[in-house]
Amino acid sequence: MSEIGRASRKEAQVLGWVVILGLLIAVVWYVIASDYSYDGITGTYVQRSTTEDSTLILKNDQHFEQEVTHDGVTQRAHGTWRRLGEGRIVLSPEFITLPSVKRRSDGEVDGEVIKTFGLFPQIVLDAQPGGPIFRRHFLR
Repeated sequence: MSEIGRASRKEAQVLGWVVILGLLIAVVWYVIASDYSYDGITGTYVQRSTTEDSTLILKNDQHFEQEVTHDGVTQRAHGTWRRLGEGRIVLSPEFITLPSVKRRSDGEVDGEVIKTFGLFPQIVLDAQPGGPIFRRHFLR
C-alpha cells in the first residue's frame, strides 16, 4: 500500500472516531436537556437580590425547604411541590412569597423550569418577565 493510501486510511479512521464521539456527545446532551422528571429538577436553587437572598431546595420526595433572608431577618418554610406537564412546577401555599410573585387562587405558586443550553436549570416564578429567577446551585 502506498504512503498516500495509508495516510488516507488513517485520516478516514480519525474522522470516523470524531463523528462517533460527536454523536455520543449529542446523545448525552439530549438525555440531560430533555429530562424534566422529578430527578432532573430536584436540587438547590438560589435567588439573590440587593435586599433579599432566597434558597429553595426541591427534594425528590416532592417536598421543599425554603429559606429567605430579608434585611437580616430569616424565614423558613417547608411544603410540597409537583410537576405540571413538562417544565412547569407548582409550590404549595407554604412557599414564602417573594416580591412580584402572584399566588394562584388556591394559594399555590406557579413556576417554570428553563434550562440554559439545555443543561443549567433555572426556576422562573410566575413565568413572566421580571419574575424572580432561582438558579441551580451545583456545588452544594
